Amino acid sequence: MGGRDLITANSLQSQNAQMTSQIQNMTTMLQKQQDSITANQNDIQQLQNLSNQNSWRLAEVNYLIQSANITLQYKKDIPTAIQLLQAANHQLTHALMTDDVVALQKMLKAKINELQNAPKIDTVTLYIRIQKLIDNADTLTLSKLKFPKKPLTEKTLKNIPAWKAALLKSWDKIRSVLIIQRHKAKVVLPFDDQQKLLFVMNIKMLLTQAQWAALQQESTIFETSISQAILLLDRYAFQLNNTQQMIKELRALKKISLNRDVPTMTDLLMTLQKTTTANT
Repeated sequence: MGGRDLITANSLQSQNAQMTSQIQNMTTMLQKQQDSITANQNDIQQLQNLSNQNSWRLAEVNYLIQSANITLQYKKDIPTAIQLLQAANHQLTHALMTDDVVALQKMLKAKINELQNAPKIDTVTLYIRIQKLIDNADTLTLSKLKFPKKPLTEKTLKNIPAWKAALLKSWDKIRSVLIIQRHKAKVVLPFDDQQKLLFVMNIKMLLTQAQWAALQQESTIFETSISQAILLLDRYAFQLNNTQQMIKELRALKKISLNRDVPTMTDLLMTLQKTTTANT
C-alpha cells in the first residue's frame, strides 16, 4: 500500500508540474498575443494619423498647383508659377508615398523643368532702352510760337498818306488775330514754352507707361503707348536727327511681341484630381 501511494503521489506531482508548465506557456503566449494586438493597434493609429496628414498635405498641394495654374494662364507670370509648384513639390516629399502620389510628384517635377526652360523676354534690356528715350525727350526740337510784330504806332503812320495809314491799321488788326502762312511741306504746330513742357511730359508719360507694360508683359498697353508716342512725335516735332532716331527706336520697340505661349498644366491638373480622389 505504501508503495502504491508513493507512485500515485509521484504521478500527481508530475502531472501538476506539466500543468504548471502548460499554464506558464499559455500565459506567455497570451502575453505575446496581447503585445501583438497592442502593436497592431499602434500601427493602425499611425496609419490613420499618416492618412489624415496625407489628406491635409494633398489639400495644400492642390491649392498650390491651382494657384500656379491661375498665375500662369491669366498673369503669364512664369517665375511665380515655378515658386508655387516648387512649394507643392516640397509638400509632396513629406507625404505618404502611394503610387498616385509618386506619379503626381514625377509629373510635377517635369512641369517645373518645362517652365524653367520656357523662352523668356528680356524685360530688363527693354526697360533700359525705353529709359534712354525718356532721358532724351528733353532734347526734342519743337516749333516755337512766333508772335506777330508789334502794332503800328502813330509815329510810324505820321509821314504816310491817310488812305495807306488806314489800310495798314486795318491789316495790323487782322494780323493780330489771324496768322496766314503758306507751306509746301507738312506744317508743325508752334508751341510756347509751357506747351512744349506739357508735350515733353506727355511723351515721357507714354514711355513710362510702356515701361510698366513691358515689365508686366501687357502687350496691348505696351503697343498702344508706343504707337501714341510715335503719333505725337510724327505730328508735332520737327523731323530732325534726334526726332527721327527716337521714332526709329520706338518703331523697333513696337515690333517686340510681349505675347508668348506659356505651357499648359492640363495634364498635371488631371493627375492631381485623380490623386486627390484616391486619397480622400
